[in-house]
Amino acid sequence: MEEMNVALMKNGRRKWTVEQKLNIVKEFDSGVNINELCRKYNLHANMIYKWKKSFDSTGKEGLKNNGEVVPHNQYVETLRKIAELERALGRKTLECDILKKRTRSRVQDYPRIYKKDTVRIQLFFENSVKCF
Repeated sequence: MEEMNVALMKNGRRKWTVEQKLNIVKEFDSGVNINELCRKYNLHANMIYKWKKSFDSTGKEGLKNNGEVVPHNQYVETLRKIAELERALGRKTLECDILKKRTRSRVQDYPRIYKKDTVRIQLFFENSVKCF
């Protein structure tokens, strides 16, 4: 096969194009020994296996995204949404705790009710205020 020209990045690492990665993966799929491919392209076997796994799972897009299953901007957006939902959950939990405290104090405000009725009323309020 012909020799591939690979672009070098500033830090000295090589940058493979999607077509180059695809050709190497196809060679591997055709039955060429992994050690031969490693010597031929001066790659580590793990890199070829990683490219193959990305190609098998998401096709050509997986090779384009450097093995990322989800694009980075979508990942960041999801993290932002998770943080927002966690804050909302914290607010709701706080509201729930405040309501529970208020119902406990209401039950204690009725001194004429017998003790067994107080327990029933307290259970009623606790069950009606349950947030989860």
